[in-house]
This record gives sequence, C-alpha cells and structure tokens, in this order.
Amino acid sequence: MKQAELKFFIDNPRIYSVVHEEGKDTTQEEIEEILKKQDHVRELKESIKANNGLIEHLFVKERTLEVVEGNRRLAAYRLLFQENPLKWSEVKCALLPSDLDESLMNSFLGEIHLKGKKPWSPYEKASFLHRRFRNDGVSVDDLKKEFNISKPAIEHSIAVIDLMEKHEEKETRRWSYYDEFKKSRKAKAICANVANFEDVIVKQIKLDEVGTAMEFRDKLRVICNSSSKNPVKNLVSEKCDFGDAFDEAERTGGDNRPLQRIKSFRRWLDDGHTKTAVRNASQKIRGELEYELHKIRAHVEKLLKTLG
Repeated sequence: MKQAELKFFIDNPRIYSVVHEEGKDTTQEEIEEILKKQDHVRELKESIKANNGLIEHLFVKERTLEVVEGNRRLAAYRLLFQENPLKWSEVKCALLPSDLDESLMNSFLGEIHLKGKKPWSPYEKASFLHRRFRNDGVSVDDLKKEFNISKPAIEHSIAVIDLMEKHEEKETRRWSYYDEFKKSRKAKAICANVANFEDVIVKQIKLDEVGTAMEFRDKLRVICNSSSKNPVKNLVSEKCDFGDAFDEAERTGGDNRPLQRIKSFRRWLDDGHTKTAVRNASQKIRGELEYELHKIRAHVEKLLKTLG
C-alpha cells in the first residue's frame, strides 16, 4: 500500500501514550514528528534499510487505513521516504476486515504485546489493560484468562492509571512514581487516615522534587515508617517539602535498618510457631539450635555494651 495513505492508530498504546501527553487534538503530522525523533524509530529505519524492506508487515484497518500494529515502523518508513521517495513509497500490509470487532482487535494487540515478543513499556501495558477494563467492559477475570496475567497485577495497573487520571497527570514518564505510591501499604494506610496525604504526594511528584522513582520509593517508605507523626503532619500542612519530611523521618528512626531488623528478629523469636518448631526439633537439630542461641546471646551482650 502507499504508505502516505496510512494513518497512525491513536488507540495503539504506544501512540496513545504520545497523544495522552500532547493532548486529544494531536494531529497525525504531530504524532509523526514525535515518533520520528525517537531513537528506536531511527534504529528501525536503519534495520529496514539494511533488510531492503520490512521483515514483518503492518496490520491496517481496511476501512480507515489506520495502522493497528506497526506505527513506529510506519514512522521509520516516512524517514526512508524522505531519502528516497521512489523506493520507499509503498509498504507491506495485512488488511484487517472492516467488520472486525473492536474488542477482538484489542485482544489481538494484547496477544502480541502482553504475551508475545514485542513488550510494551509498563505504562503502555497498564493503559491498555485499563482501557480494556474501563472502555471495553472486559472483566478482570477475563483479562486474567486472556493474557495470563495475575489478577492482583491487573487490578494494580488499573488502579495506577485511575490515580493518574484522577490527578490529571499527563506526563507518562511519571508512571513509575504513581506505581510505587500505589504499591506502598503504609502509604495506603496513611491515605485512609490523613486527609490530603495523597494530594500532597502527587503535588510533590508533579513538581519533580522527589528524585528518581527508586529514590521516591525509598524516601516514601522512611516517611511512612517514622515513629513520629511530625514528618507526615508537616508534609500535609506544607510546612516542609518531601525532602525535608524524609530528613525528619530519618532522624526519628524511620530508616534505622538495624532497629527494624532487630525488631523483626525479636518478633520472630517470640512467635508461637517458632517456639513450637524449636520444641519439636530432633535431637541433632536441638544441639545445633542451642549452639546458635548461645552465639546470639554473646552477640547481644556485645551490642548492649556498645550502646553503653
């Protein structure tokens, strides 16, 4: 087909992520220019050129000429067309019938990118599952069967996109921050008890003042684990920013790893299952357990001396 006649498919998750950031009125020309600047598209261009054409054809809707699958390859072809219009004017396509059900088409896309060899980015996967659930009315149980993804993972992806839409987040690059925020059980508990905690965290994310996604995850954990209520209280009242709240939480034991590990070990020792397992241990194991416990006692005494 004449590649100039083909259109980028706005509902393709990769294109959707572009449109989501640029706005719903993004034109075909604007989408093309954005895609052409992507490193992967430029790499595809060289690969197509080296192979003297596409190895895998584009999938195109017969009625609208939208490229359901292969939008970045189309952008690469447009780059090649600029170099040699005669050689790269036509592209190999597989036409999808005009009466193809939209839900089946989305299922086909998911087969390729969620189960196949061309993985989408985490945001693209989540937005696809979210639209299948919210727009197509596909249940979580059916999505689980269709794509062999666990139910909690699907529900989490939907919840993260819901959170981004709730706060009108347009920057898809911030997906990881919302992902980490929704993963935190402590943050969820604080949100349930402290008004505006979610709003304040989202505001800090949007200000790009929370470091990388991994730094945000670690600092959020410290703030939520603080034995003092002040870090959260001061953050919500906007007496301090995210970084200051982290510093205060760190000072009050929110990130004291030795303390957390010793507490965890002490709780394990005190657990009834542990006591039962020790009581029922074989004679050989009992001897080894006694040896280890004497060693632990010696180390505890040393640590107590260290604390003065």
